[in-house]
Amino acid sequence: WKVVREKPGADGKYQLVATSSESSPQILLREGNYLVLGRIGDMWGVQPLSIKAGRITTTKVALKRGEGAPIVVAAAN
Repeated sequence: WKVVREKPGADGKYQLVATSSESSPQILLREGNYLVLGRIGDMWGVQPLSIKAGRITTTKVALKRGEGAPIVVAAAN
């Protein structure tokens, strides 16, 4: 799993916010809008996620076969 900022940068790539290799991860995020990306082999999926302060939010990501997954870059330090 990868969590990225909702909007890509000027280069068209998405900034990485968090990652997890767990099947059902629990990730602490700041308030804001994100995309959750899942990938297993050649299957991938993306789901928008909006986080509100003080709330617990859950989401499911449907995976599909094929190309087209967003390009992700590591966050700048």
